[in-house]
Amino acid sequence: MSETPTGWGGILEEGETIQWQGRPRSRIIWRDLLSPQTFMGVFFCVFSAFWLKGVFWMMDRTPRNGATDMLVLFPFVGSVFFVAGLYMLIGRLLWDAWVRRSTWYTLTNKAAYVATQTFGRRKLKRYRRANMIDPRLVDEHPGSVFFASETQTYSSRGRSRAGHMRQRRTHTYQIPIGFRQIDDPRAVYRLLIDSRYNDDAADTA
Repeated sequence: MSETPTGWGGILEEGETIQWQGRPRSRIIWRDLLSPQTFMGVFFCVFSAFWLKGVFWMMDRTPRNGATDMLVLFPFVGSVFFVAGLYMLIGRLLWDAWVRRSTWYTLTNKAAYVATQTFGRRKLKRYRRANMIDPRLVDEHPGSVFFASETQTYSSRGRSRAGHMRQRRTHTYQIPIGFRQIDDPRAVYRLLIDSRYNDDAADTA
């Protein structure tokens, strides 16, 4: 029986062996700007800018009394939208690069592991290789190997030409999951493909 690697006790299944380990590069991936989140970020920033402009215009021209004192809450609401827009526009890219500095990848004969440590909190996600239907290689240097995806949703609501609020719309998009920005993407991709081929051969034997 093979010994369990240090730090993996209670995590690896019986017969599970490590095939590859690595870490991602931590540079900012500017091409990630080409995503629905960027367009939503622009929308939020523009919307909140007009919101704040209108609120300050009203505050300058409205006599102060108990009722109009509630207007001071409006800039806060607009600021929240503006900060959210900045995050979707550029903040998420900076956050992603920072998280990758504290990320570790592991591939075994049974699963892929993504470990992160942010603000002192450790997180480990496991993706079974049996569920990896269509692994995808981004053949660059550094490159990426994607083997899963997550569905994220966001809501939007605009105004019609008449000024009426439209119904809230829910949008969904897929975020690819895998080993991102690694130095040897071809080798890792080959490990995944060879394992799938061997598993298929064993099933048909």
